[in-house]
Amino acid sequence: MLFILLAMIGVTTSLSAQDPYYVHFDVNNGLPSEEIYSILFDNRQILWGTTDRGVFSYDGYQFKQYTVTEGLRENVNLKIYYDRYRDRVYVTSLDNYINYIHGDSVYQHPESNTLRNMSGFIHYAQQIRFTPNDTMEICFNQPGLFRFLTGKEPDTLDDHLKQHPDATVFIHYDPSGYSIWDMYPNPNPDPNYPSSVVMTDEGFYLSCGILHMNNSFRKDLHPIGPNEFLFSFGHKVFHIRENEIVNETFYQEEVIDIYVDHEGGFWVGTMNHGVLHYPGGSLRAIPVRYLENTSVTCIEQDHEGSYWFSTANHGLYLIRSLYTTVYSPQSADDTQMQITSLASSGNHLYFGNLYGQLFKATLKPNGSYQVEEISIPASSGAIRKIVVTEDNLLYLFKTSLLVVDTTGQPAGFGEFPSFGYDLVKLADNEYFITFLYYGLVIRNHQITNKVSNSVLWDYLKKGDFNEKMMNRVRAMLLDSHNRLWLGSHDAGLISITDGQIYHWAKKDTLLARRTRDIVEVGEDIWISTSDYGILVLHPDSTTNRITVKNQNLSHDLVDVLYAENDSTVWAGTNRGINRIRITQDPDDPYQIDWYTHSEGFPANRVYEITSHQGELWIASSKGAIHLDSQFQKFPYIKPVLFIESIEVNGQPRFPEEKVRLKSSENYLIFKYKAVSYRPSGSIHYWYRLDGIDNEWIPTNSVEVRYPELRPGNYKFRVVASYGPDFNLDDVKTLWMHIAKPWYLTTASLLILVILAFGSILLMVRIRINNLKKKEREKLRMLEAEKRALLAQMNPHFVFNSLNSIQHFIINRDDFHANNYLTNFSSLIRKILDNTQRQMVSLAEEIETLTLYLEMEKLRFEEQFEYIIRKDPSLDYNVQSIPPMMLQPLVENAIWHGIMPLKSRGLLTISFTKTPSHIVCQINDNGIGREKAAELKKKHSQHKSTGLENVRERIDLLNRMNPGKFEFRIVDLKNTDGSAAGTKVIVEIPQNWDAYGTHWRIQD
Repeated sequence: MLFILLAMIGVTTSLSAQDPYYVHFDVNNGLPSEEIYSILFDNRQILWGTTDRGVFSYDGYQFKQYTVTEGLRENVNLKIYYDRYRDRVYVTSLDNYINYIHGDSVYQHPESNTLRNMSGFIHYAQQIRFTPNDTMEICFNQPGLFRFLTGKEPDTLDDHLKQHPDATVFIHYDPSGYSIWDMYPNPNPDPNYPSSVVMTDEGFYLSCGILHMNNSFRKDLHPIGPNEFLFSFGHKVFHIRENEIVNETFYQEEVIDIYVDHEGGFWVGTMNHGVLHYPGGSLRAIPVRYLENTSVTCIEQDHEGSYWFSTANHGLYLIRSLYTTVYSPQSADDTQMQITSLASSGNHLYFGNLYGQLFKATLKPNGSYQVEEISIPASSGAIRKIVVTEDNLLYLFKTSLLVVDTTGQPAGFGEFPSFGYDLVKLADNEYFITFLYYGLVIRNHQITNKVSNSVLWDYLKKGDFNEKMMNRVRAMLLDSHNRLWLGSHDAGLISITDGQIYHWAKKDTLLARRTRDIVEVGEDIWISTSDYGILVLHPDSTTNRITVKNQNLSHDLVDVLYAENDSTVWAGTNRGINRIRITQDPDDPYQIDWYTHSEGFPANRVYEITSHQGELWIASSKGAIHLDSQFQKFPYIKPVLFIESIEVNGQPRFPEEKVRLKSSENYLIFKYKAVSYRPSGSIHYWYRLDGIDNEWIPTNSVEVRYPELRPGNYKFRVVASYGPDFNLDDVKTLWMHIAKPWYLTTASLLILVILAFGSILLMVRIRINNLKKKEREKLRMLEAEKRALLAQMNPHFVFNSLNSIQHFIINRDDFHANNYLTNFSSLIRKILDNTQRQMVSLAEEIETLTLYLEMEKLRFEEQFEYIIRKDPSLDYNVQSIPPMMLQPLVENAIWHGIMPLKSRGLLTISFTKTPSHIVCQINDNGIGREKAAELKKKHSQHKSTGLENVRERIDLLNRMNPGKFEFRIVDLKNTDGSAAGTKVIVEIPQNWDAYGTHWRIQD
């Protein structure tokens, strides 16, 4: 170890076998090192400490370490300070570098190098005084007091040295805790120099002698009141009140730390000799020493009242209560530590452990006990029970029964090789002991009778015989009425009164259960059971039951009972102890307070309870526990709760007054913590996110998740409590705002409204344009129809028709002339009439075709014949068709198919019906399309535009609305491949819209 650390700390040895129940923390629990120099609590009650391997913090859940990796200048840090003005933890290192920790980050103080250059190897910073401005004052173990201001040279504060030149130490006292001091350059080397103190406006001037000049001049101060404090200097501790030294105490060992607890008690941590406690707040009192043979470097008390002790080589110790002292063998392992039996006799308390060892505890003048082991004959098993007789012999119930004197030497019958259960005193020097299936009567420590089931019955011959009543009698009682009670494993509760046996299972079936213990409380008999709590048997033979369910017992498996008096009974279970107070209220006859590990009791497993010197002792799995009358449950105080962080989409953030988040930052994890150093499970939480949760939600977790939160304002609230209820005044709140996505902001919505309005206007405009376009398309179609009609009525047709009429007149063929003229006028009239309509009936279209065919037939002097075939199932007056749609096709067949034919032509027009269509076929036996095309190239007296007009009409109709019209042209062939004519097929839907028909053309 480093020289300076040897000088400061010294060497330690093993711990004492008696201490208040403590929790020990070492490297296995997360400490970076077991060599701890100083500790303190910050405003959140988080514990901080310095070690030779960095700085640590502990919040009751886990340790966190800070080293040079996190930013410390070096790992060996000696002193630790808290700046409450700026919420910073300062540490000074072995080489006097100064760092501070804020939030979760480590920073080097701007004056760290300056401080380092001012100090030497044995000249280290001892105290820092913080101020509301940016200055701090630092004193050293050696003389020197300096004021540091960032960016300036440090000021030497020495005006106080000019006054009271005979003083040893100047103390600038601050009751809030930021005191500072300075040592005069030449202290008086006489240790017997009389001490004195002078209080001035500047501070206190203490004059005293020192033990020797070769020391580290260790000093410490702890406030008590406005002008009252404890001050330690080397080997001395001073209790100073104004101009008076109330008390001055010298210690053989150097004083490392002093402390004044919440109750006003004084604590003195020493080098190698543990810590001294003065409960009454007076150094004149006889102190109680804890953690003997240990160098206690620092003492602190947390907000819950627990005590913390840092040590030089044994890590941290936490003592939750000073009113439970635990006695166990030195260097005890788990087996040796479990004390399974107790017995009180005069000034001595005997206890045995699970390992089979016997111990004697003797009260010392300071109130503690000296524990020593008594060597006994070797035998196996734990010491389950100890009974001390009136002549001071000890009956030890192990695997066999041992009888020894107070020195452990065999006495009486020595050893009986059988498993004993219990012993009851029948008379002076007469005892009854139960074993597996029988009992023994002992007189003057010699076995006189063996009592089995049959022997007992033969002896009594009265009452209820039960052949198993002596089987494994675990508990016995001889009450004040001379009734003998037996708790049999197989037969239940049995009493023997005036030689008569009574089996109590007849009264209550629960009394047939396994009995663990029997005690007399006033006029009642209390019976503990293995599974059914406690049964109280009243003189009138009625019973009450005390269980977890009906009386809030800590557990229904009750191993041991102890009647402190007629109104208080203690019950030991495998879940702590229960103090049962008997009331006079018939509606609430029992008031129970139970103490488990969660309530600060050292152990849950209780083996035996007894009284010694008027005080309660418990044999437990953690040792022999001396329970002071002042012991009580943890007080229900307010936990120190804070919201630690908020995790946004997996990234931690430290909470501010109001957290502002983007719309995409909506997966939140709230992490909160109530700092508590009580056993796990003591803290209960309730949380609520206003805007999501309608009620408070209980939890034991220290974080809560909210995925996919919607934009808006939220208020997260959390509260913690030690009990089942909470106070809304203690709620911690975090405000949050999750922004809307850009497309939901006011500006974006305004833009969207404008765009939507513009889109609507555009759509309306497009719709109007489409309607106009449709109207134009309709007009184009009408124009096409007109052109088709005009094409049909081309000048050749009109001229030829007039020539034909003239020919008939010249030849005085009045009949044919009149007939032709009549048909011509009818056809012209129909054509003109149909131009005003979008569709006509099929009958009208056939009539128009007939007029046209008759005129063409008469004109061409019977060069062709035509046939119109009509399907009788068709309703020709109902079925509609675009007007003049078939006439151009008929004209095309006559002019281009039949007229060039050298033989008589035939034109067949047929109308048939399918499930969905009307099918019109126009067949001619003309020359075919290929021959017609050749003739058209040679001479074109007749220009045909009918087919093109039909195509244009189809195109217009297709663009208006889709439908199911089909139009096909098929070339007919003879067997030799020569042209046999042309077939035109038109399929007309039975239901169609004049503006919604789709025509598909296949050539």
